[in-house]
Amino acid sequence: METCYRHDERETGRHCTRCARAACSDCLRPASVGSHCLDCVKAAAPPVAERVRIQVATAGPVLTYIFLAANLAAFVVVPGSGPRLAEYALWAPAIDINGEWWRIITSGFLHGSVMHIAFNMFALYRIGPVVEQTLGWLRFLGVYVISLLGGSFLAMVLEPESPAVGASGALFGLFGALWVLYQRGGINPWRTGIGSLIVINLLITFAVPIISVGGHVGGLLAGGAAAFMLSPERTGWRSNTSATVVIIVVGVAAMFSAALVAANASTPL
Repeated sequence: METCYRHDERETGRHCTRCARAACSDCLRPASVGSHCLDCVKAAAPPVAERVRIQVATAGPVLTYIFLAANLAAFVVVPGSGPRLAEYALWAPAIDINGEWWRIITSGFLHGSVMHIAFNMFALYRIGPVVEQTLGWLRFLGVYVISLLGGSFLAMVLEPESPAVGASGALFGLFGALWVLYQRGGINPWRTGIGSLIVINLLITFAVPIISVGGHVGGLLAGGAAAFMLSPERTGWRSNTSATVVIIVVGVAAMFSAALVAANASTPL
């Protein structure tokens, strides 16, 4: 009687149908045909990187929910009615004179009221999953961050003396990204509802005085441009992670630098 290849003390009459080694029942796993030993099962498993990629791809819009949680947490820590809001809001003089560059980013996670954050988070909950599942989490991350920075940039160009907060720049970027994705996919954006959604929100933007026109328009344009560059339809870039990372890093660096320049230009000498 043969013994298990991993347990010399165990006699067995079973064999791995892949490598033919004798193995006990504890060292065999059911396969489509027969049973495979543990070593063959391990050898047939995909690489760790591939397993992680598959898990991320099937996990759903995780990044959307992370951004939702981050905005809600920020509202708890820095409520719209509290004095600390002014310390992290987008304000060009503070960025240029005091070197408070983080305002370019933190302002995109803060909100001025319960209604403000409720409206923005509802929009993120509805639009975010569509864009994230179309682009994948990495490209979605790039579009979101570039849109946020684009909104901060144009807000300081058009309204340098007006403090601003809100995720609207990033959200308008997702609107612009969805428009581009539909168009590049051969779908008429006007037939999907995204066209009318953009028009309605732009009308509200220009009609309500307290809304940052630069933040909304800047985010919309930046998000559309980022989605165009990162679109899966671009030849050869569908699975090229290195190219995707390069585009995101260059886009983020360019928009952040542009925001710093805008803050500097807004301050009189």
